[in-house]
Amino acid sequence: MKNMPKSRRKSHPVFITLVLMLIQLGVLVYAYMLFSEFTSFLAFGWTFFALILVVFIINREENPGYQIAWIIPMCLFPLFGILLYIYVQILPGTRAMAKEYSKSVERTAPFLVFKRDVLRRLRSIDGPFGSLAMYMGKRGPYPLYLSGENRYFSSGEDAFESIFEAFEKAQEFIFIEFFIMSEGQLMERALKILAEKAANGVEVRVLYDGTTSYRLPAGFDKYLESLGIRVQIFSPVIPLLSTYQNNRDHRKIIVIDGKVAFTGGINLADEYVNIKELFGHWKDAAIRVEGEAVNSFTMLFLQMWNMQRKDDEDVLVYLRRYEALPKSDSFIIPYADAPYDGESMAENIYLHILYQAQKYVHIISPYFIPSHDVLTAITFAAKRGVDVKLILPSIPDKKIPFFVARGYYPQLIRAGVKIYEYTPGFPHSKVFVSDDKVSTVGSVNLDYRSLYLHYEVGALVYEKDMALKVEADILATLRESQRIYLDDYRSFSLFSRLIGKVMRIFGPLL
Repeated sequence: MKNMPKSRRKSHPVFITLVLMLIQLGVLVYAYMLFSEFTSFLAFGWTFFALILVVFIINREENPGYQIAWIIPMCLFPLFGILLYIYVQILPGTRAMAKEYSKSVERTAPFLVFKRDVLRRLRSIDGPFGSLAMYMGKRGPYPLYLSGENRYFSSGEDAFESIFEAFEKAQEFIFIEFFIMSEGQLMERALKILAEKAANGVEVRVLYDGTTSYRLPAGFDKYLESLGIRVQIFSPVIPLLSTYQNNRDHRKIIVIDGKVAFTGGINLADEYVNIKELFGHWKDAAIRVEGEAVNSFTMLFLQMWNMQRKDDEDVLVYLRRYEALPKSDSFIIPYADAPYDGESMAENIYLHILYQAQKYVHIISPYFIPSHDVLTAITFAAKRGVDVKLILPSIPDKKIPFFVARGYYPQLIRAGVKIYEYTPGFPHSKVFVSDDKVSTVGSVNLDYRSLYLHYEVGALVYEKDMALKVEADILATLRESQRIYLDDYRSFSLFSRLIGKVMRIFGPLL
């Protein structure tokens, strides 16, 4: 295998954009001083414009919490609020990207077949979840399938061993989509296998988010192409011109030969398998899917791959035919979520699980900045006697979101929600399980960024065996976690509690 290009000195995109915004601010201050005699007129002008924007924001079909997070800075600091909103929300690039994604979904929709006999079978077993499946099939379209052989992994280490094993067996194609790819032992091991497969005629495609370029050597995409691997970078970051912090490809999808697919919280970087320790022990989860549902993951990957391409490809060659399974009580729906598509798919799935739960809902999430709807559903479930357990980090990767999440603890605890912090480190899993029958594993965090702004993916599984495996992982994680009571919350530093309360206002923007 050819030598990887040398690492570059990494300049974080936040730093670059911050510097350029400070330059802009300096220009504005200079202009303000230059035209100081007109300041009262200018102040009236931008205040009036800010009020127009507030009316515009209120009338948009968006989550109220997200609206409030914009309205407050718009009213307190009109000029800053106007510039920030225009920079983040009104630039045409994000809307154009959403339209291209929608077109790509439309092109593949005819190949995602909605099987009414499978839906009728689920509805005869569980009417409410049959209704959810019908909604997902129509609004996605994300078809319902009878489950094949599915495996749940409670750690990134186990998941990647299975992934590499599947790579080795690939004969036709390997599709890979990650939010983060980073240099290290895991990357070297993956590329060694992928390069050998590409040399032997296997079609290998790699798609990664533009922000991850700052974790990779310069020219990394060209290096992959030199190995025979096709590469695309989702929305490459252009400092100042790109609102890189919004609308990222946060998905994790691997498809091998249309026979095996993986999704979950894992990325291709050493910290995800604890080769490198950043925030204590990194706990993650993933699911391996086999059977007809793999066709959906194939289409989900191709939707994102082709949204930035002008030419269509014959996606049929990547789909596989499967014999009808015997009558089964196990079902699966691979799904995706995207900004500006009119549906909060992942949030609606989470809400449905919470409102339909009769015995328990157990959750692992690395972040907790919930929408009002999610917060209401969680607390209401606990108030009506459902055992709601929420596992969050004790060692954060980002301090402010961590403090904001803790700011919700008193309200949750008083409602009866049992909160635990994973003491060995950072739980990056995004997992729900309820009533020994339904579970979901994917890339979707319990925060605004995942629920409303990023491109996400997951697998909803209605199957007792899978639910029991996820629940066993949660119970094992609870044994390594500390339950947080109100007295524990009050023992947190006053500074952290204050930051959590204040920044909660801006939680939707974090």
